[in-house]
Amino acid sequence: MILLALVLLSTRELACHQYPKTACFLPGNATMEHCEALSKYDLVILGTTAYDLYPGLPDAVRALNPDVTILAYYPCCYVWSGYESMPPTAAAYGYKVEECDWWLYDTKGHRIGCQEGFDFVNFSPVAPLDGSGQTIGEWLAHQIAQEVVGTGVWDGVFIDGPFQNIYWVNEYDNLFVDPPAWVDADRDGVADRDGV
Repeated sequence: MILLALVLLSTRELACHQYPKTACFLPGNATMEHCEALSKYDLVILGTTAYDLYPGLPDAVRALNPDVTILAYYPCCYVWSGYESMPPTAAAYGYKVEECDWWLYDTKGHRIGCQEGFDFVNFSPVAPLDGSGQTIGEWLAHQIAQEVVGTGVWDGVFIDGPFQNIYWVNEYDNLFVDPPAWVDADRDGVADRDGV
């Protein structure tokens, strides 16, 4: 009886909305010239760099479509090479990862990533702590809450790259500087193969 009532309620609610809903994912290249096109969607996912470069972009899209939901795209599991020259939000993340040495290393002591593209971040529970005793996950949660969601610009955050484990990386030689090598999250020289 309760289940039937819930189904009827949700069917009634569904009748109030137009479907299908549409979404646009534009993580890095949105400019003010994209406002009109972006306003046609129900959900828009923009890189935080778009806001850093064009602070009026979200408001301009909302002015054209007050019902739009705008999420901040935040790639947390890697840092792009050249982050130092990126807009403030991306640069701050790169600097913090560098400062705390939160990079993901292999058994040969090299960072794991796509050479001249990006390096992976070590989100495992054995990663180093920062100067205030926080894990990267704790620090990042506060960073996103204050510096992204806390701005009031975004309706939420689209976090890219959270994985259940990191040992899947072992299957891709192209991510290692000197294969064969394997993930070594705790930096003990022993491969992490079965789930860190």
